[in-house]
Amino acid sequence: MHDDRQTGEPERAQWITNLDEVAALEPAHVVAGHKKTGNDNDPKIIAESQQYLRDFTRIAAEETTTAGIVARMAERYPDWENLRTLWHSARSAIAHKNG
Repeated sequence: MHDDRQTGEPERAQWITNLDEVAALEPAHVVAGHKKTGNDNDPKIIAESQQYLRDFTRIAAEETTTAGIVARMAERYPDWENLRTLWHSARSAIAHKNG
């Protein structure tokens, strides 16, 4: 789940809130925008996405380099395949931190 707009910490927090609203609807299926082709559309992806966003926010606050963010996220989520989006998000987070 990602678009090309810069997503800073406030945007990620709002994204988590928006996912809470989706979860409250108790959907039977959820289709993620970025997923492995073989994954099903289980609603558990809502909570997984929220945790990913929380982890990214925490790690981005702790790290000082794009590569550091990517390495820690890839270590924590080795099965998540969209590294291009992760690199983009990490670059944006570092740029945002550096003003």
